[in-house]
Amino acid sequence: MRFESNLLYILIYILVQVDMINALTQEQRGELARKFKYYHASVRPGDKFNLVETINGTFFHLNTEIELLQTRPTYEQLYLEMVMIVHYHDDRLVLRELNDILTVPDEFQPWLPTLEPSPFAPMQKSIHVDPKTGQLTVFFRIQSMISCYTEAWKSPFERFSCNLGFSTEQDERIFIRSNRDLRPDTQIRYVEYTFDEWPYMVFHFDYDTHWHSAVVNSYLPSILIFSVVVFAQWKRRKIQIIVTVAAMVSIVFMQTAQRKYNTITMQDLWMSAILIHLIAILTVDLLLPSRRIVHTTISASRNGYRQSIDESESPRYRHFSQPHESTPLMEAYSSSQLDLPRPATLVAAGSEVRIIRSPSMAGFS
Repeated sequence: MRFESNLLYILIYILVQVDMINALTQEQRGELARKFKYYHASVRPGDKFNLVETINGTFFHLNTEIELLQTRPTYEQLYLEMVMIVHYHDDRLVLRELNDILTVPDEFQPWLPTLEPSPFAPMQKSIHVDPKTGQLTVFFRIQSMISCYTEAWKSPFERFSCNLGFSTEQDERIFIRSNRDLRPDTQIRYVEYTFDEWPYMVFHFDYDTHWHSAVVNSYLPSILIFSVVVFAQWKRRKIQIIVTVAAMVSIVFMQTAQRKYNTITMQDLWMSAILIHLIAILTVDLLLPSRRIVHTTISASRNGYRQSIDESESPRYRHFSQPHESTPLMEAYSSSQLDLPRPATLVAAGSEVRIIRSPSMAGFS
């Protein structure tokens, strides 16, 4: 019980010290109370020091400073933290008896310009007054998530744009006196920032998506899959069909798993082109007949003839090289019947045997 009472005394002491630091003195509070006794917050200050003439007309001048603190982009949203410092004069708040700049407490409400952010963003206000000149300085601190838009068909190379506008009264205008970009270097490089003053204040933020991940997750795997299918065409027909069908299933699964928009995008066109090529390759593999071709080469040498048969596609093909043994094919074309000055090639498809001669084999039939 004693510990709890001591803790309560400590908290009360801290709160009192904080109030003493932030609170006004009795003289300052008395002067403010005297001024605000007949002050009407609905009446705009005089135009003597606040009017400005432009080519578009004469407006109530809101001299503004911008401090951009944070811009952290996420998918289709941007976290924004910035401070707008608005200056204007109010001759009704001239307090010649005071010298220091005062922080106006919430119990005293001076006239404030109408600033309506679009889209809506909560703003924290802090009001300060210079008693010598009556200049009011209002700090508007904004911390909000802003929605962004993009052209979906450019995915995954889309560029997001985010806008934050401030509307005022018709005869009031915001004019930027200084613009300080206090963001980290990484955010400055990644998020571009511009603003327009006319016809009303608008801040523009633009940034690109992380397209590098899409290249690694979509484009590079699809290229590798298509390359495997192309190189599989040098294998047996069974291997060609299995590899092509597996590649088609992989492409369809990749596209359905990584789809972000309901519209057609550049990534959809890329995947569709890969799929169409795979279907074309599979169609050719199924339409072309499978033939068994035997390549036989007969050449003359000092020790006799030599025959070799290629076994590239079927285990029934034989490959042998016997310079002195006779075979049925060798007996059909023996050395007594053929005069082969240069090597000749026999191609046998089924029961048909054809002789392919070189141009210099004159008289060979």
